[in-house]
Amino acid sequence: MSKTPLVSVIIPVFNTGKDCLKLLDRLLNSTYKNIEIICVDDGSSDDSYKELNNYAKKHSQVIVEKQKNQGVSAARNTGISLAKGKYISFIDSDDLVTTDFIEKLLKEFSGDNIILASVAIHYNRLKLGEAHDIFMTKVRQQKKNESLWEYILYVMRKDGRLYGVITKLFRRDIIVEKKLEFDTSMNFAEDTKFVLDYIAAAQAYYPENCKIRFVYEPLYLYNYGTETSTVAKSSLKWENWKKSYDDLKQWSKNGRGKKIAIRRRLVLMRWRISHALAVARSNISKSEKRKYANPVELFFASLLLKVRK
Repeated sequence: MSKTPLVSVIIPVFNTGKDCLKLLDRLLNSTYKNIEIICVDDGSSDDSYKELNNYAKKHSQVIVEKQKNQGVSAARNTGISLAKGKYISFIDSDDLVTTDFIEKLLKEFSGDNIILASVAIHYNRLKLGEAHDIFMTKVRQQKKNESLWEYILYVMRKDGRLYGVITKLFRRDIIVEKKLEFDTSMNFAEDTKFVLDYIAAAQAYYPENCKIRFVYEPLYLYNYGTETSTVAKSSLKWENWKKSYDDLKQWSKNGRGKKIAIRRRLVLMRWRISHALAVARSNISKSEKRKYANPVELFFASLLLKVRK
C-alpha cells in the first residue's frame, strides 16, 4: 500500500466532455500519482458521459458518475460523497492545471494544523484573448496573536484568492465530520460560502492555531468565457452577489473587536467593488451596464480598469 495520501479530484461536467478529457490527461500525468479522479456528469445533453465513461474504462483512477441535471453544487456534493482521499481538490472541467499542481499543494500540508492550501491562477479570458497571472503577490502569514477571523478578513481584503474552491486542497475529514456541502439553492458564489463554512468548521475542529498556506505560482489555468460558463451568465446581477454579500457579512460576525469591525467593512466594500468590476468588464452596452450596477460604483470600477491597463 502506498505511504503517500490519496487525493480525490472532483470535476463537475456539463456538456464539457471533450475539454474534460484534456484535463484528465494532464492529471494522469501529474508528478503526484496517488490520486482518484471523480467526474460527475450533471445531466449533459451531448456525448460527454459516453466519452468520459469510455475513458474511465481504460484508466482505473478515473470514476464517472451520472446524475440528472441539478447544477454544479449538486455535482460537487455527489463528488464529495464518493471521495475516499485524505484530501479533496475541486477543478472545473473546462480548466487545466500544471502537472505539479497537486504535488505542490500537498507539500504545504507538511506543517501542523494546516487546513487549506491554495495556488495562484493563470487567468485566460478566452473571448477577449487576454491572459495574466493573479494572486501572485505574497500575503503575510498569520501573526502570533492574530485571530483566525482577523487573518481571513485581512486576506480577503487584499484580494480574492479565498473566494473560490478551485485552486485549493481541502482536508476531507473536516468536510465529512462537519457535514459540509455546497448550497444547491445558490447559483452564484456558492463556492465562496463553502470556503467560509469550511474555515469556520476547521476553527472548531482545530481551535488552536489552524493555518492556511499559499503557493505563489500560477498552477491553476482558469479559462473564463467558455460557452458553458455559468459565471458569465449570473455574475452581473447584484441579487446574486447580495446573497453572498449577506453570507459574508454574517460569517465575519464570528470575530470580535474593533480591528475585526474595520476589516469587515473593508471586505464588504471590496465585494461591492468586485461586482461593479464584473459589470464594467462585461461586453454588454453602457446603458445595459447601468441596469446592473450603481452608476457611481460603475464609474470608479471603469477608472480602476483603465489604471490597471
